[in-house]
Amino acid sequence: MLYNFSTQKWSQWINEPGLGFPNWSPDGKYIYYDTAFTDKSSYRRARVGESRSELLIDLRGLHRYLAPPSFGWSAVAPDGWLLFVRDLSTDEIYALELELP
Repeated sequence: MLYNFSTQKWSQWINEPGLGFPNWSPDGKYIYYDTAFTDKSSYRRARVGESRSELLIDLRGLHRYLAPPSFGWSAVAPDGWLLFVRDLSTDEIYALELELP
């Protein structure tokens, strides 16, 4: 929801399912968010005053850590880089070398 101080009214801004972890851009012109808890997981942004969002990255191939306390956290760094909590656990061990005496 957005509040217009001129008209003193609230208005619907973005109506997308699963909107999570909203973050303002450093310049305050956009809101960044993810839709991690939907079947089309993506990271998006919407410009203030516009009702359509812009797809930044498809997250369906990213293995995210969805357990507490992070719940798939995402954010925008001050320099504009996108940040995600990735689940590496033990699934990405491709080789293990063991040297015995």
